[in-house]
Amino acid sequence: MLYFLAAIFALILAEAVLCATWSPLYFRYGIPLYRRTLTVRPGIEYLPTARQFHAALPDSGRSAPIVVQQIGANSFAFRENLLHFGLSLTTVVRGVINYDAVAGKIDVRGYTNWSTLALSCYVITLSLTSTRSSFDLVVPVFFVGLMLLFWQQKKRFRQVDAAVQKLSEQQNSVADEPSGRGTGSQRD
Repeated sequence: MLYFLAAIFALILAEAVLCATWSPLYFRYGIPLYRRTLTVRPGIEYLPTARQFHAALPDSGRSAPIVVQQIGANSFAFRENLLHFGLSLTTVVRGVINYDAVAGKIDVRGYTNWSTLALSCYVITLSLTSTRSSFDLVVPVFFVGLMLLFWQQKKRFRQVDAAVQKLSEQQNSVADEPSGRGTGSQRD
């Protein structure tokens, strides 16, 4: 069991490094907790900036602010700020936003951290192999905490989704202006 705990600790460190360095593979793949595809007008070549995402996101309150970084030609990664010292459950929100102008789709995906799953497996293994009755209380408390964590993640994923939708609606209104070029310029 000590090796399993050491492996979880190593996984937590690896995830922290991958997250902090904005590794595209880490943000593009994972076990999805949230997925939504928005349909926009096909052919509009619009890609917001990370700064526009930050402006569109709501105030985080006590939670860590969500930060956004472009990780590909048509992709943005998002996560909670790693250096937040507020009242927050934990920084586990991560995901990717993919723009497909040809198909007219924006895909928002939110993933769970691998270390959260590994820790869950560890608690389940301990509860199944332990004869102590103390785990009768630990396991339900752990899983209630896990459900609260997933609830918090879903709420944060919806905030990112709303920001993406807000930005796409702004772009559609710019594309409808009289110039027809989608640049927002007015005719003389």
